[in-house]
Amino acid sequence: MIIAKKIVLGSLVGLIASFLAVTVVVADVPNNSVTSAKIVNGAVTSADLATGAINTLKIKNYTIRGIDIAPGNITSAAIKDGTVTGVDIAADTITAADIAADAVGTSELAADSVTTAEIAADTIVAGDIATGAVTTTEILDGTIATADIEDGAITGGVGGVVSDDSLTADDIAAGAVTTSEILDGTILVGDFATGAVDSAAILNDSIVNADVNTTAAIAGTKISPDFGSQAITTSGTSSLTGGTVVDSGLLSLGTISPAVKLDVSANTGRVAGLQINLLNTAGSVTGFRGIDSRVTDNGTAAFTVGVQGVTTKESGVSTAEGWGGNFVLKMTGGQYENVWGVVGDVTVGATSSVGSASNPAINNLNAGLFQSYVDTGATLSSVMIDAPILANIKGGANNRAKADAGVMVMLSVLP
Repeated sequence: MIIAKKIVLGSLVGLIASFLAVTVVVADVPNNSVTSAKIVNGAVTSADLATGAINTLKIKNYTIRGIDIAPGNITSAAIKDGTVTGVDIAADTITAADIAADAVGTSELAADSVTTAEIAADTIVAGDIATGAVTTTEILDGTIATADIEDGAITGGVGGVVSDDSLTADDIAAGAVTTSEILDGTILVGDFATGAVDSAAILNDSIVNADVNTTAAIAGTKISPDFGSQAITTSGTSSLTGGTVVDSGLLSLGTISPAVKLDVSANTGRVAGLQINLLNTAGSVTGFRGIDSRVTDNGTAAFTVGVQGVTTKESGVSTAEGWGGNFVLKMTGGQYENVWGVVGDVTVGATSSVGSASNPAINNLNAGLFQSYVDTGATLSSVMIDAPILANIKGGANNRAKADAGVMVMLSVLP
C-alpha cells in the first residue's frame, strides 16, 4: 500500500527511470501497449520477432533484397508468372529438371549455343535440319546408301555431281543404259560380246564389202544365186556340179561386152579355158548340148558369130598340131540315128535377104565356109597339103571309113 506523500517532481522522474531499468519485464507490459513511437529505430532484431509475425502487409514494398532471403526459400509459387528474366538467373544454374517439356524453343536458344553434347543420340530428324544445311563436311564418308538419294538427283557432265571416269560397270543397273545414254560413234568392236550382234541388230543394206573379213570364206549356200550387175572374179577353180538340167535349161553367162573376155593363163599341163562336162544317166531329154550358143542380133552389128574359136601362136616351137577348132564325137556304145563330126546349118527365112545395101542379090550362101591363108614368106615343110578342107581317113583292119568319101556333098531339094 503506497502511502500518499508529497513527492518532488524531479525525484519522481528519477525514481521511474530506475524502476523501468531494473524491474520492467514482458509480463509487466500490457498487450498492444508498445507502439512504434515507443521503439527506438533500429532496435528491433530478428530475435524480437515471433515466427510468422511478419506478413506482406508489415513489409514495405520493394524493400526486400537478396540477402534478406534464406537460400532455397523462394519456390515457384512465390514467383509471379512471367516475371523472372535472364538477369534474375545466375549463370550455369538452370538444369534440365528446371525446364518444362517443350518449353525451350528456337527463340530461347542463343546462336551456336547448342552443341552435340546437348543433343540426345538419334533424336535429330529431317524436320530439324534446314534446307541446304548439310554439306559434305557433315556427312561421314562411306555412309550414304542408295535409299538416301532421291531418284534423278545425281547428274553428270559439266556441273554434275559425278566425277569424270568414276563410274564402273558395278555402278550401273542391268538394262539401265539405252541408246539415249550412249554418245553417237563411241561404240567400238571391243564393246560387243562374242555373238551379241544378230541380224535384227543390223540395219538392212548397211553391210558393205569392207565389213566382211577377207578370210571369212563364206559358204556358197549363204549366197543368193542372183549377183545382179556385179562382175564375178575368182582366182580359184569354178565348177558346176550336182545340178539338174530341166527342159530347155540354160547356163547363162549374161551380156558380155567386147572388152570383157574369159582369160585363162597357164604354162604347164593341159589347160581348158572353158570345160563343160555333162552326164546323162539314162535320162530322156530332147536336146543334150555341151555348148549351146545363141546370139540374137537385132541391130547393125558388122559381124555376128554364134561360136568363134581363135588360136594364136606368136612364139615358141610346138611339137604337135595347132587347131582353130577341134570337135570330137566318140561312141563306145549306144546308138544314134545319124552321126556327124561337124554340122553347119543355115536357114534363111522368107522375109530375110542376103546381100549388101547396094546389091541386094545373094552374094554368098554356104552351110560351111573354110578358108586358108599362107603368107608367101612362111616356111613350110617339104610335105604340104594346101587345102581349106582336109578329110584325113586313117586305114586299118577295122576301119570302115572310105577315102573316096572324105568329101561328100548331099543336096536335098524339097518341093
